[in-house]
Amino acid sequence: MNAERFSAVQRSLVLDRLINAFKDDPKIGGIILVGSGAVGFTDQYSDLDVCVVVRDDCSLRETYELWGSRIGELFPVLLHQRVDKSAHNLLHVVVLENLLELDLGFLKRSHLYAAKPRWKVIYDRDNGLNEQMKTSWEGKQQLVPCTSRVYADTVEQAWYPALHAFIAIRRGQPWRANYEVSLLRELVIEGYCTRRELTGKRWRDLDCAENPFKEKLKHTLPKSLDTAGLEKAYLAVLELLLQELSEWEKCLAITPGKESSFLRSLIFECATGSEAT
Repeated sequence: MNAERFSAVQRSLVLDRLINAFKDDPKIGGIILVGSGAVGFTDQYSDLDVCVVVRDDCSLRETYELWGSRIGELFPVLLHQRVDKSAHNLLHVVVLENLLELDLGFLKRSHLYAAKPRWKVIYDRDNGLNEQMKTSWEGKQQLVPCTSRVYADTVEQAWYPALHAFIAIRRGQPWRANYEVSLLRELVIEGYCTRRELTGKRWRDLDCAENPFKEKLKHTLPKSLDTAGLEKAYLAVLELLLQELSEWEKCLAITPGKESSFLRSLIFECATGSEAT
């Protein structure tokens, strides 16, 4: 592939062309820049994340499909994927020949809400989009459902990799052990990032985490796949998991339940090397 990577200027030109094209379509009620673009882009490598608001009296699917064809007319496309995130949220993932990624999410105004605290309304045909985003975000902040869900998922799921990493190390299965340790690490990262309104998926915002956490996280990466290296990483991730469980419970103001107590007991047994499991 001989593609030359895009510049910040080229990215700006692509965005301007998109905005003008969307404005010409009466079915489009607004355009919102999300991701790093909402606050000026992280750097020259940042892609374009755009929320395309379809008017409620128009068909979401038809508008989405129409723009699937239109994108190829506007730009030289290297890759184009269509993703149904839900019945109300349809995504075009496009990579241009200059390797600029466009993530164009289509949804109706009645299903529009702020998923993260940063956005920038760059076109509003009917007015009120910014207020709608602001109100939805303020409402979300009152609920903490996401943190609660992540905590519950961790308590429910962590026992399996915790137990099977222990077993794999004892069996002399280093690759299996490494995999199970990595699953525990992912649960820790997701919980940490969720509580701090960072994006844990693909470790996108992990570099923004506090240094003490990152230093502890380093120890969960095995320096080798021999038994000693794996055991050190395993014990480090168990310690970090226990720390995060306590932080989540403090944040949610809850007392550890039956599943959480079971997980803690299991972690203690595995950490002390008990073979009772």
